[in-house]
Amino acid sequence: MKASIKFREDRQPLARAKVPVSVLGLPFLTGISAGDANELRLDLGTAFESGPSLRVCYRPNDASNPFGVKIKAGTAAMAMTAEFGLLSCGSPIFTIQIKPRLGDFFLRKSADSLFLAGSSDFVNANKKSIGSASAMAICDVLSGAELTAQSILPVRRHAVVKFRWGVRVPSEIQIKPTFLDYAERGISRWKLPVLVMSKISVEQSRQKSIQEEQFDLPFVQNRIADLQRETSSMKNALDELRARIHGGDQISSATEKSLKNG
Repeated sequence: MKASIKFREDRQPLARAKVPVSVLGLPFLTGISAGDANELRLDLGTAFESGPSLRVCYRPNDASNPFGVKIKAGTAAMAMTAEFGLLSCGSPIFTIQIKPRLGDFFLRKSADSLFLAGSSDFVNANKKSIGSASAMAICDVLSGAELTAQSILPVRRHAVVKFRWGVRVPSEIQIKPTFLDYAERGISRWKLPVLVMSKISVEQSRQKSIQEEQFDLPFVQNRIADLQRETSSMKNALDELRARIHGGDQISSATEKSLKNG
């Protein structure tokens, strides 16, 4: 189980919760998200350890497209998501998320097809200036990027609390009105990056149950080795006891013979 609260700029915090379930013996995740009124969402998705994931979403407050399907594939450093509306004929929304990680530090940047389309319209409107297109591409890469670090606080033996904090580049970058003529001067005013606490999450640490340990191969192998050692010790003790008993019988027989001869 996992619950988290994501803090956002000029918007309501986004609360999420995920609970693992089993459907026909297969692992799934059920989830709920709540932030703004239009962000209320219920999810049911696969939870396989490898390969792409499939998730069905339901948004009760979105009358135009309440049901959707998301397909996510990628690695820990980069992932791509495609969302399809089940009741709408619009184009799917593609999202690319880049999050390279170095230890507890990582850089996060995401962009979707709607954002890229808006950026391309801006560039097409100013296609006479090569500098404007290049600078706009740089702005798109830096705008909203977040350099974060993660701190983990164990809570007893069954849960951990994760804090995500870091430096966020503002999403609003203002460009000077005479930018088309003086593209080399770049950005006239840039808001300073800010230090933020972006997310707090609580995760239940996975503890192996007794049933899982009984069917765990290393656990079974260790138990077999222990039984073999115990069996060997018992066999040595029995052999020693038999030797003592057999030696005592021989002594008593020799004593009886000596008494009879005497």
